[in-house]
Amino acid sequence: MIKALSFAVAILLAIGTTHAQDTDLHVIVKFDAHRTLSPTLRQSFREQVSQALNSALQGLGRARVFDFDAERPEDRMNEWGRSFQMGLDKLHCVAHGNRVKSHYVHVGYHDGAYRVSSRQADGRLGWCSPIVRNDSTPDRESVARIAIFQLLGDYGLTGSIAQFDGDRTATIRFPGSNLSDAQLREWVRVGDPFAVVRISSPGRCDTVPHAYFIATGVAEGGQVTGKIEYRFTKPLAGWEAGQFRAVKLGATSNSVRLRLVGPNDATPADVSVQVFATGLSAGDAERERGQARGGRFVSMERYDRMAYVKLSLGERLLAKVPVAMLGSDPTTIEINTDPGGESAVLASADARMIKQQLNDLLVRVGEESEQLRGLINTRKNQQALAKVSELLRQLEVEIPTIADAAILLRSRSPAAGPSLDEIDRSVRELKQHEQTLVKTKTDLERSISTAATPEAERMRQGLRVLVARADREAQEADYDKAIATLEDVLKQAGDWPEIKARLDDWKRGWAIKSDAHRAARSFVTDVWAKAANVDDVNKSIDRVKQSFTACKEAGDKLTTRKIYLILVKAAGWIELRDKELRRSTSEDAEKQGEALRKLTNQVKSLLGEVESYIK
Repeated sequence: MIKALSFAVAILLAIGTTHAQDTDLHVIVKFDAHRTLSPTLRQSFREQVSQALNSALQGLGRARVFDFDAERPEDRMNEWGRSFQMGLDKLHCVAHGNRVKSHYVHVGYHDGAYRVSSRQADGRLGWCSPIVRNDSTPDRESVARIAIFQLLGDYGLTGSIAQFDGDRTATIRFPGSNLSDAQLREWVRVGDPFAVVRISSPGRCDTVPHAYFIATGVAEGGQVTGKIEYRFTKPLAGWEAGQFRAVKLGATSNSVRLRLVGPNDATPADVSVQVFATGLSAGDAERERGQARGGRFVSMERYDRMAYVKLSLGERLLAKVPVAMLGSDPTTIEINTDPGGESAVLASADARMIKQQLNDLLVRVGEESEQLRGLINTRKNQQALAKVSELLRQLEVEIPTIADAAILLRSRSPAAGPSLDEIDRSVRELKQHEQTLVKTKTDLERSISTAATPEAERMRQGLRVLVARADREAQEADYDKAIATLEDVLKQAGDWPEIKARLDDWKRGWAIKSDAHRAARSFVTDVWAKAANVDDVNKSIDRVKQSFTACKEAGDKLTTRKIYLILVKAAGWIELRDKELRRSTSEDAEKQGEALRKLTNQVKSLLGEVESYIK
């Protein structure tokens, strides 16, 4: 794979470092917990990947690299954890909430080798790169380089079908990019294959089965000419409406590996395989042929990015299928050896596409409904109303689209009936859920309206009193009480972003960072805060200095404020004691005065340091 993707090196050398305005690619890296995957390696990995990607993506966007486990939980996108938890092979490929390309990278170490796996989910398109990339190396210094090649190879440069002659000749345009023709030629070479996808709704697309755009010309005027290779007839019906996109695939040079399956996953027997290197037209020469054994076939030769196969049973042609060279796993091809079987295969493919649309919608509805329940349970009614309104807008568009597609397929292919019956049941369930959401929306609107009543205003006034109390507690550096008070406020008020932000800020500042920090906090709150006179100050001043140092190392200005407030009081106590000693006629007054002057200097010096730090 690395050798075949060497064009990326040319991109890195040829293109400067100017970035586009908008973030275009999020790279989320999950490192295994292993001593060889040290913080130093992780930081170096992030820096190398970020620098290389931002150099290569000039004119397309900006890349940001995230170390999943190093990010604060509140800063992680919900999709990140779910994607790593389910596994990259089961990546959920509908639109992500952040609507950017999200490339997931898993770095592990096993049996003396570093292993890098990656896959992309394009949140704007609702499309995933077709396979999980897997590479390994024993060389620590090569880990980032391997990831860079995987990421660039599967970046998925996307163009719109701008022209199509209804047969094979097509042109794709790359809107939204600032690539010059010279840069575009670095990304797209003659012979590069693109997956053909159909946009079914915003952030949702379907891959047209066994259909590819193959670049045949060089970039000119931001466009690339090519041909459409496909298995089934008329794969771009309705292209004029702008529904189709072409997504560049990370194809390499490889052997053709096929897995043939019949109806109900049966293994077809006696299928002959002819392999072509340039296409399936009359003038394209056959390169090799063989027999599929147990439904499996592996070519003797390697093919550059694309191969084309004819499958036959005796003298009868079963299918002509273009195959992209994407990895070492076999390409699964469904065939039907009955007369007219290709029509049945097309119907089966269409039914699977509809079911995939439905499954993706069900997953999204489930996830967003869970988020909606959380918002309602925490009484964040305004956010909940926005969420349910957006969910209803999605269902209003997508349920009729899926239902109409099922009706059309049933009229064209009665044999698809059993699969469509299952789809019809799921559509009915979605419609029932839609009615429940309509009721939820009405209830939320009524609740928000009720919140404007005098009674609700009296409740808010009481909550403002609690907020003022929390502010006083924070002013006195009693942050345990202040945090508890604001938590009580939010429990009653529900959605109050300003107070939520203040509470989160206090919690972050009050969090314990280390054992030394915990010991310092304990001393300050349990001992120093209870100091009441000069003697208490004198006993504690050395520990106070140590505690201040520990708090400063932990970045804790809140506990330091508690130290500061007691120091201010201590200065007052010392001043009163000094006046008493000046008036005293006792024999040891001079000795006490000397000790007090020493303590005064200590308190004054520490007070200056603490004041400078917290300001």
